[in-house]
Amino acid sequence: MQNARSNPGFSRSLFLSAFGLALAGSACSGEDLPDSKLGYTPDLAGTNSAESAQRILWVDEHGAADRFQVGDWIGHAEDLFRPTINGQRPTYVFPSGSSDIFLHLEIPDRSLPLQAILRFGTRQAPVPKTGVPFGAGVNYQYMLASYLSGAALYPPVEGFAYHLSLDSPRVSETEYSAISLSYSQDEAFGPWCLLQPSLPRANGGFDCLGSAGYAAGAFGTDRFCQVFLADGSTRDTDCNLVALCVTGVCECTADGCFANRATPEYDLWLAIEGDQLIGYLSGAVFEYGEAGHFMPIGAIRFDREEP
Repeated sequence: MQNARSNPGFSRSLFLSAFGLALAGSACSGEDLPDSKLGYTPDLAGTNSAESAQRILWVDEHGAADRFQVGDWIGHAEDLFRPTINGQRPTYVFPSGSSDIFLHLEIPDRSLPLQAILRFGTRQAPVPKTGVPFGAGVNYQYMLASYLSGAALYPPVEGFAYHLSLDSPRVSETEYSAISLSYSQDEAFGPWCLLQPSLPRANGGFDCLGSAGYAAGAFGTDRFCQVFLADGSTRDTDCNLVALCVTGVCECTADGCFANRATPEYDLWLAIEGDQLIGYLSGAVFEYGEAGHFMPIGAIRFDREEP
């Protein structure tokens, strides 16, 4: 796959497409933005790098931010669990092979709050289907360990545009500031859960599997698990689907399945450093296939995306 940094037009159009779909029906959509200003706002950042570096990130009582922050950004995160190269941490790479993280920050009107979208990777967002795991290339079996510990944690779905909400501005008087944004890890699974069957479990309640238990298969996205049905029979089922159904990604009742709104939210802290935004994700996990775990990533350095 071609890296979006070497083909900014491709990544920009892909991101704006996802952004437009995510905001469809809201007061702000991608179609409302003038083409000449999409993804590049040097006139809002100051006349030179020295001036823009002095600008600080701030949020007023309406949640509106300093104009330096507004626009499209492309970031890359540190891989915390691989050896450093020449003293530098390598860049984290998603299962698709992409390393890009896209951030869109917008203030439609000074009387309206900050609006933000976060998207991971250059892959197109998956199309939800009944009985098919959502998000290609992810080994959701790693979720089982966190689920048994109390709450299932799962990585972001590549290509999905997550809505960020403004939590708490932190503003300095002179030199620096930061804001805390958050997104729900289950937002991407809302449409997928609606398509899954709500099946009664043998021990009561409902889920999208309807089993009396299961036997885990070998780890790997192409492996099958043995599901034990209430009538005593068994069924081979994709282990990723099993993991998604039994760990509570969807909340199922007699009326159907819905995204489980009780799952944790992840915080994204943003601070300014020169002409970059530095992002830190709190609580979010990402797949490290070789290590066999879902683990955090390091700091994300965002540069303004040029047209």
